[in-house]
Amino acid sequence: MRAELKIVKGRQVGKSVAVGPDESVTLGRSVSADFQVHDQAVSRRHCTVSVTPAGCQLVDLGSANGTYVNGRRTNQCPLRAGDEVRLGSTLITILLESGFLVDIKFCSRCGRSLSQATFDGGEVYDDGGGQYLCPECKPTVDAPVIGDYRVTRMLGRGAMGTVYMGESISTGLRVALKALALDKTQNEKCVKRFLQEAKLAASLQHAGIVQVFDIIEAMGTYCLVMEFVDGCSVIEKLERQGRLEVADGASVARQIAAALQHAFEAKIIHRDIKPHNILVTDDGRAKLVDFGIAKSLEQSGLSRITAPGQHLGTLSYMSPEQLRNALSADQRSDIYSLGATLYHMLAGVPPVAGKDFEEVVIGILDRYPTPIRDVNPAVPESLAQVLEKTMRKDPDERYQFSSELERDLVALGF
Repeated sequence: MRAELKIVKGRQVGKSVAVGPDESVTLGRSVSADFQVHDQAVSRRHCTVSVTPAGCQLVDLGSANGTYVNGRRTNQCPLRAGDEVRLGSTLITILLESGFLVDIKFCSRCGRSLSQATFDGGEVYDDGGGQYLCPECKPTVDAPVIGDYRVTRMLGRGAMGTVYMGESISTGLRVALKALALDKTQNEKCVKRFLQEAKLAASLQHAGIVQVFDIIEAMGTYCLVMEFVDGCSVIEKLERQGRLEVADGASVARQIAAALQHAFEAKIIHRDIKPHNILVTDDGRAKLVDFGIAKSLEQSGLSRITAPGQHLGTLSYMSPEQLRNALSADQRSDIYSLGATLYHMLAGVPPVAGKDFEEVVIGILDRYPTPIRDVNPAVPESLAQVLEKTMRKDPDERYQFSSELERDLVALGF
């Protein structure tokens, strides 16, 4: 018997290693591992896969974040053809050969291999004609329908509403559906803000901004139809990893800086840059989402959605001038918030914290955060200087345009 381990999701898609009879392969982040996996959530020596006359066996080596086979955490288990092994955010398919290559079936929609276990458990949709859908792509029985879109599962919930994964009934396109909470539909201000997000986001077409395709009215509410991003938010990464690798955090900041420049050139300020509103795919592409409190510079002072003296956004990442008066926030406020987000990515904690609202406000207005290199010595001095410039209290002393920040991050090799 021979086995092949092939990465099907993560930073190294397509990379594989063969395990011959009576051989064992160690998987991990270390360069000394037999199969090196570039994933910060993977331990240096994470697990082993062995092939013996009795079959293929996986053993976890005490990894920090665990080893998962077909979605279940395991310390030791046999492997079968088509099984999926997840280490961190990296997904590996197991192919077995014993005189002949076992017939592996794949999801017709996403291409993921289907393990025998998912067939045995009735988790796979089989149309009887050779087309299969994995548990994630499988339509939910009696799933609600919004316009042309069938809701498949919930992705998250926020103050304004809920985001679902959906698919177009007519084309099969996978999308994200952001539905305004029913209790908000009676609030004229909430509806205006929701429709404003749709209008502003739909006007932006950039690789670093989640695209809004349409807005539909159904089931008594409004729903944004958006690009589906196969990944997770920066805040989810931080909760899982503590902090990001320096190169990864700087790369996210560079990409979002480019997205913010595009928005500014369209006369739009986001006003709520934070780790929660940045999505990152498994291959490292960053995308900005949620223009719910953005403003158009062409309408500054004309909209009644934001009242003078009102501050909007998430406090820990808010610029001093935005805290004083949201109407005074311009592109430099977004640059400050991106800097605060970068600080959190590199430090593992927000730049400003406190036991209560008042203490956080004082920190934003009057104090500077602990120097990033004191928190994370791996941050080079050149990047620390860039970060410090993004978060200066006086907007005139910051980068004046996101393109300048992007330029300096590119010059540093990020």
